[in-house]
Amino acid sequence: MPESLKKEVLVRSTVEEDPELLKERRELVGSKTPAELSRIGGFSDFPLPEKIEGLVRPSRRNLRSTKQKDMSKKR
Repeated sequence: MPESLKKEVLVRSTVEEDPELLKERRELVGSKTPAELSRIGGFSDFPLPEKIEGLVRPSRRNLRSTKQKDMSKKR
């Protein structure tokens, strides 16, 4: 068995440093009940890794070819 599967992980979380995002989340949590927060409205409510999110959610796509086209238009 690999060593990485045997090791105990003490902390597995990330710290969000963007103050605007933190403020938005605090307001959302403060203004809704737990029942409202737990409601799933669609697939967009599920967190996805960035690589998969770019494939699945078109609004989050970050295509290199599109960026190059936009840059050439600005010149």
